[in-house]
Amino acid sequence: MDHRNLGYSLLAGHGIEIGALHNPAKVPDCCKVSYCDAMSADDARRSFPELAALPLVNVTHIVDLDRDALTAFADSSQDFVILNHVIEHVANPIRVITECFRVLKDAGKLVMSAPDMRFTFDRNRALTTPEHLWAEFHQGVTRVSDEHYAEFLHAVHPEAVGDPAVFAGALISVRDRREHAHVWNSDTFRTLLLDVMSHHAVQATPLLQSLADTNQCEYFSVWQKGCAPSTEALTRYNPEHTAAANAYLLTLVSAAAQTTAHLQHSLHAEHARNLALTDQLHAQAAAHHATLAAHQAALQAHQAKQETLEQALQACQALLETNRQLHAEQARIGAQTIEDKERHIRNIESDRRTQAQAIEDQAAHLNALKNSRSWRWTRPLRALSDWAR
Repeated sequence: MDHRNLGYSLLAGHGIEIGALHNPAKVPDCCKVSYCDAMSADDARRSFPELAALPLVNVTHIVDLDRDALTAFADSSQDFVILNHVIEHVANPIRVITECFRVLKDAGKLVMSAPDMRFTFDRNRALTTPEHLWAEFHQGVTRVSDEHYAEFLHAVHPEAVGDPAVFAGALISVRDRREHAHVWNSDTFRTLLLDVMSHHAVQATPLLQSLADTNQCEYFSVWQKGCAPSTEALTRYNPEHTAAANAYLLTLVSAAAQTTAHLQHSLHAEHARNLALTDQLHAQAAAHHATLAAHQAALQAHQAKQETLEQALQACQALLETNRQLHAEQARIGAQTIEDKERHIRNIESDRRTQAQAIEDQAAHLNALKNSRSWRWTRPLRALSDWAR
């Protein structure tokens, strides 16, 4: 990693690296490194089978950061301390950070990196809060609890959670391998470092910081204990590797120049494409404008036709209303006529019944006369009766 190599170029003297395993820091030749770890190389191969075929550093100091921190080293005894991707495994990160500054000499360098959760298998886990870390520090925690590893399994290996037997075996495995107990991103880890320095009154200056947004991996930093050094002091302190750093910077400048030229070429090509696209858009806009004008004319014609139809509809509605009124009047006249005819018929029937009654009364009278004693004396009446029959 180039950002790391630039940081290593600032180192010189005697120092320690913790947890290097198969990937030790590429420090300058003027550095002498003692390697520390919680287990020997042979034990590491047994615990991490994936590293069995890789060359591991020779561990000269067995150091359990959880239990003993760096108590094996005296105050102000080291020119540098290197911890790359170690701090996330320990039970008490704040204690380890303070211990690193304790063992550094004045102007000593602390090289520390932590994986950014966004670029690791921790991406689904919750960030470790400062309150949680300070509580562990004040409680003097010396062992990662099973709750940390259970949370790790739920987020990273959810397939191991459902079966209690599988979960128990997985918990033992992650505890033996000391998997990630704490989780940060670049911003939260940098804030943690600053808080620890402020709380413990540690004076330190960042000589180099690289964030995961740039390196797509980690927060990497080099801090110098004490006052910030001048450029001349850095050159005198490590002239050999300062030249290497300068060469690396020249490489970066050359790469940046090439990138700039490539970007300029891409920009010109993009500008040409934009001009062509602009012409195409103008042509499309003109065509759309003509189409819109045609649509507007058609719409106006449609609106005029609609107005004509609405007028015709209104005329039809007026005619329907007139017809309805005529029909109502005809119905009224018809009903009146029927009523008059029915009344006339009733009158006729009444007259007929009256005439019939009169005839019956006259016939009865005549019969009475006929049967009377004076019948023989009323010859004219008999003739009238006969006529009536």
